[in-house]
Amino acid sequence: MAGELVLVVFVWAIVAFAVAIDASRRGRHGGFWAVLTFVTGLFGAIVYGVVVLVTDDPVDEEAAAEPKPESERVRVCPTCSSKHDDAQNYCGECGAELGPEDERPVGRRLRTGSRRYCSNCKSEIGREAGTCPSCGAVF
Repeated sequence: MAGELVLVVFVWAIVAFAVAIDASRRGRHGGFWAVLTFVTGLFGAIVYGVVVLVTDDPVDEEAAAEPKPESERVRVCPTCSSKHDDAQNYCGECGAELGPEDERPVGRRLRTGSRRYCSNCKSEIGREAGTCPSCGAVF
């Protein structure tokens, strides 16, 4: 009897872990859903399934087929790393000359769980990164 109970708890822990992974991938709090599923049993898994079906946005195929707009660009001084939105040919901070090679895309840090990604190239970036190591986007 005790062996069967241990097996049921182990299998249910695996189900709760799978729910946590799916919740994290969808941008939800995985720990919350894992605990809820483990404590409430099948009811928690069903609630999670209903929440995902109701709140997840369906993929809009027409919007996905549209070309992405040109990303905003900014000039970054190679000497002092200050950012310049205007088209001046010198750095307002240190006076260094700015060329066309100093122009970089502007990006945002996207966060999924404990990981952060570049909005331009979707590569993983560090928490304190000022630029993307893959595409050079400035945050």
